[in-house]
Order: sequence, then C-alpha cells, then structure tokens
Amino acid sequence: MVRRPPGRGAMPADQNCGTEIKLNESLAAPLITATKQEYETKLAEQSAGYAKRQPALHDRADQLANVMQTSVRM
Repeated sequence: MVRRPPGRGAMPADQNCGTEIKLNESLAAPLITATKQEYETKLAEQSAGYAKRQPALHDRADQLANVMQTSVRM
C-alpha cells in the first residue's frame, strides 16, 4: 500500500500494520531502477506493436482512399 501525504512523494506502508516506511536514496534507487526498466520494456513492446501494425494501416488507408475516389467519380 502506498500513501501520499500532502507535500511529500509516495511513501510505502507496511502491509501488516500500515506503518509508513521512509525511503532514503539508497533504498529507493533499486525500486526506481526496477520501475524504470519495467516501463521502458512496456514502452518498447508497445512501440514494436505499433511498428508491426503500421504497414497494414497504411495499406488500409490507401484502399479506403481509392474507394472514396472511385465513388466520387461515379
């Protein structure tokens, strides 16, 4: 559980008793690094997914443009 007291960053709380645990930089650094890596991995996966779908989307857009041009000529 993470509590956010006014004017402070997130402070984790003990899951059993709810006591807030103050993190100094040496304790927070591994958590920050792990979180950063997790989000960078998710972003890379998302970007790869977009790149994989992009050619198909461009092809579909071209098909729709051709259909619209054909229907306007009729």
